[in-house]
Amino acid sequence: MAKRTIKIYYNTVNRRIFGEDGNEYANSNTPFLYTSEDVDVDLQITNVDGIPNVANPTDFYTGFTGDTITPSATIDNNYDWFYTGTLAEALTAIPIISVDITFVPSDTQSVNPTGVLYLVNSAGDSDAIDYTEVSVVGTTYTFTVDHALLHAYSIGDVASIAEAPLAASSNITTTDKDTGKFIITICGDSLRWFETISGTQEILDSAFEFLVKDATTSVIFRADFKLRALNIRDYSGVLPAPVPGGSVLDNYVVRIPYTITNPPQSLLNIDGNNITYDQLIRLVFTLAEQCNELP
Repeated sequence: MAKRTIKIYYNTVNRRIFGEDGNEYANSNTPFLYTSEDVDVDLQITNVDGIPNVANPTDFYTGFTGDTITPSATIDNNYDWFYTGTLAEALTAIPIISVDITFVPSDTQSVNPTGVLYLVNSAGDSDAIDYTEVSVVGTTYTFTVDHALLHAYSIGDVASIAEAPLAASSNITTTDKDTGKFIITICGDSLRWFETISGTQEILDSAFEFLVKDATTSVIFRADFKLRALNIRDYSGVLPAPVPGGSVLDNYVVRIPYTITNPPQSLLNIDGNNITYDQLIRLVFTLAEQCNELP
């Protein structure tokens, strides 16, 4: 069976979206993507509601005709661009091979294994540095780099890295861009997707964003609409690898979606040995980690 195609007609006039049957997507009837599902989003940009009339060229959006453009597509549930922490070591303006950054625990989900980090010192000077690897001990992340710094930095200076989206497309067909048609391949299988959706039926507030930039990298078009990010019960694939130094248990045990208020001291008594709630929970997740799958 071929992979699923999500047909979207996007009206630039009122930003309404319609499906292949001509009906408007609204309320619970919205496009969706399952965990680990790979789909093609067939996006047709139009100037009318519903399905455009092929006999009427003005129904189709032609704003990209003749232009050199770069499209991108992401699925995300927020507008956060960066995780921001502080520099854990002083750096001078010389070539460096690593950078230590301290993040608070709530900001350490989904650190990309490769990417760009940004340093800003107290004078406002800055460096953008490519990193190729990351490891973690406690709240300190060590980024492997190969970079000659332009400026010096002190402990406590601002340090940031880009936040990963829930999903991003690296395969967008632009053959028919002059009539507003794009084929976007996208999959719900990123580390951040898994971390965010684990233990829940759906990622709230998820949306699909399609951007087009011109030759000067200025944004010249944006389409944004609700797309539901849905979970599956039977995930038989390999768990996403945690940042080196962490574990699958670290990723998932904090996501138990309820709190037991004043639990009893023991849950079970086996051969005179009491097992507490905390011990039971950690035992379940430890066994799941050893089996390389979550219950």
